[in-house]
Amino acid sequence: MGVIVKEGARNAVILYLGAALGAVNTILLYPKLMTKSEYGVITILTSIALLVAGLSSFGSSTSIIKYLPSYRIEEKKSNQGLLTFLIFLSMIFSLLTVGVLVFFKDTVLQPFEGGAALLVKYYYFIIPLFLASLLLELFSGYSNGLLKTTFQLFLKEVFLRMGQFVLILLYYYKAINFDGFIIFYVLIYFLSFLILFTFLLLKGELSFAYFGGIPIKERWEILKFGGYSFFSSIAATLAFRIDTLMVSALLVSAVNVNEGLDAAAVYVVALNIAAVIDMPFRAIGQIVNPMISKYWNVKDLDAIHEVYKKTTETMVIIGAFVFIGIWACISDIVAILPSDYKEVKYVFLWLGIGKFINVACGSNAAIIINSKYYRFFTLMTFIALLLTVITNFIFINYWGITGAALATALTYLIVNFIMFYFLYYKFKLQPFKVNNLVSMLVALIVYVLFFNIDLNNPWINIATKGILISLTYWMIVVKLSLSNDINAFLSKQPLIKKIVEVPKGNKI
Repeated sequence: MGVIVKEGARNAVILYLGAALGAVNTILLYPKLMTKSEYGVITILTSIALLVAGLSSFGSSTSIIKYLPSYRIEEKKSNQGLLTFLIFLSMIFSLLTVGVLVFFKDTVLQPFEGGAALLVKYYYFIIPLFLASLLLELFSGYSNGLLKTTFQLFLKEVFLRMGQFVLILLYYYKAINFDGFIIFYVLIYFLSFLILFTFLLLKGELSFAYFGGIPIKERWEILKFGGYSFFSSIAATLAFRIDTLMVSALLVSAVNVNEGLDAAAVYVVALNIAAVIDMPFRAIGQIVNPMISKYWNVKDLDAIHEVYKKTTETMVIIGAFVFIGIWACISDIVAILPSDYKEVKYVFLWLGIGKFINVACGSNAAIIINSKYYRFFTLMTFIALLLTVITNFIFINYWGITGAALATALTYLIVNFIMFYFLYYKFKLQPFKVNNLVSMLVALIVYVLFFNIDLNNPWINIATKGILISLTYWMIVVKLSLSNDINAFLSKQPLIKKIVEVPKGNKI
């Protein structure tokens, strides 16, 4: 199971690097080197393209991870037409999408009527942009299904943003005009897809056999699963994004000192900070999801249970570290922000607790999605959406934006408890161990030791606390051998070996 930590560590580095590049582009470059109208056009084109790409895929990227182990012939590197079938389905839905974009152009543009002159000019670039995004996502799912997770993640998270970084500078220094920027912006997505396609081709992993060998009944099952994945994705996206909209809508009347848009801005800042807790989990999920799918295919429940325990063990350790690291520095972070962002502190607290609960429950969602009970996960996403709306409506009116964060944390807790109970009831799977409690206790002790450091400069405080918390926490985790996988990974890092002796085997 060390592959989970090894691949997860690589993927986490890529995700954090991508996030840093994204911040540079969206905060420093786009707003300063382009007009608001130009930046707005790029944002709207990309948002619409990614939205319709997700709709047109109809769950194909998820379907390929679930079904590839069933159709994969390892020695022939064949997928028996599964990839061709999913491409065929995606193209059918894409044609429908193109029809909607062409024939309902005015309807699509109507919400932007006030300042859409520039958007109208570049509107049809949505079509190649969404097609490129769709192909990139589909072949990324295929790459994940083959357990080749790192390269596709690098292309999506780093390469795309690096390309945008270069384009912004070329535009600013007048090497290209805005027309050229838009054209090359779309081409970067196609280039990312072509690079991934070439990578898989050179590895001998691409086969485009006709899908006639897949029985009609199985094709219908794949299509049905794709439909459930499609609705799950929509419901999950709404469930954990609607809080921002409700903050903006409800706080105008609920809390007089906050106008809706200002409150939403504060909430989004706290949400972006809390998202850092999610990143290692997303990184590990890239490799865990196809592994679990593979084990379900051979009905190896013991291996699934082992992955479940290992991901929980790893994510409790990493999630607790990231959470206490940010919470120890939250007052300093708030001090750096403008004075009207003070509420970020306790909004982050509840959002951070919610994120930690979610990552600490490990791979429960992946186990359910890849099982025959995948419909239950779709049900859970709609329950999450309903819970989020109800709790936000109640809590925002009592506690403002902090109430919205509390509502999100409560939703995470309830949904994960239901999924935990479902897996225990159906399969007797239970991922928690004494080590998990010890990891959280270590995190709490380290936080208490260093949170109160004050060197009269928020930047110095953050750096000092970050270094001390990191060194102390990981030395204790390693010495107590709270995770064999983490210790095995760290024992192979030359710098770590010089600092501390890494023991093997659990001491607890």
